[in-house]
Amino acid sequence: MNKDFLVLYTPFPIWEKYMGNNNVDICAPYKNMGIITRILKKVLKSLGILDNKLIAIFLGNWKKKLNTYKCVIIFAYNHDYSYGVIKYVCKKMMHGKVIVWYWNPVIAAKNSILPSVLWKMGCQLWSFDKADCERWNMQYNTAFYLKELVPEKIGRKEYDVLFCGQNKGRGALLNTLREKFISLNMNVLFYVVDETLPKSQRLPYLEYEIYLDYVSKSNILLDIAQPGQSGYTLRVMEAFFFGKKLITNQKSVKEADFYDPNNIFIIDMDSWDELDAFLQKDIVPLSSSIVEKYTYQSWLRRFGK
Repeated sequence: MNKDFLVLYTPFPIWEKYMGNNNVDICAPYKNMGIITRILKKVLKSLGILDNKLIAIFLGNWKKKLNTYKCVIIFAYNHDYSYGVIKYVCKKMMHGKVIVWYWNPVIAAKNSILPSVLWKMGCQLWSFDKADCERWNMQYNTAFYLKELVPEKIGRKEYDVLFCGQNKGRGALLNTLREKFISLNMNVLFYVVDETLPKSQRLPYLEYEIYLDYVSKSNILLDIAQPGQSGYTLRVMEAFFFGKKLITNQKSVKEADFYDPNNIFIIDMDSWDELDAFLQKDIVPLSSSIVEKYTYQSWLRRFGK
């Protein structure tokens, strides 16, 4: 039976388990490549001859049934990774919709693929960031999360505050916040992968399953968004799906339908003098309708409208 949606995305392995269903195929854009194949692809690209015909060599088997889908959703990574895939799909898709999904701010990622180079291909451009939608004339959809990842029983609490992520120029702020929390006698876990360090000195990336175990054992998630970002990060989604409090520097969350001052502390808007009172308040559960709005299934349906 043909499926309606093809989602071209390289998710965490545990995400892939739940993202594919009876109406959706979830596929990595590129096939698994050995070192020789990767070198060949790099050489062809450097020579400027990695056109539609040649790039097909490196794409996954999804290309064989591309025209059986009603809608193809391509997650936008950087220009080098995504541009050729988008160009190929737009050229070969004979009917149905091609959607490019910006799940990061446009200019935040290194070598970001600009919407202005994609418009002429005839695809639809969508983003999780309302400011980017206005700036680049894109359509808006919310960020999403997989409710299937939330365990029925949350683990025993071991940490007051959890931050896991890359440095991304946030090291000084993270160190300041860490020291502040420690001064308040809070038990913290900061797991920072510093890409500025040599690989031999870097912490390894955490597997998402291990990270989720830390989430379940924490009271508060710390979210430090990139400058100028208005779209809600994965940390924000995790906080309210897991029923955790959130400390964030993202001021736009105050306008969100899931915002509650009992649940979310906004850096530079809320006073640090009020942090202790914030910590003592019980979490206010969100309505099922709000949580459902941010599920993967609802995210997909909005593309089909």
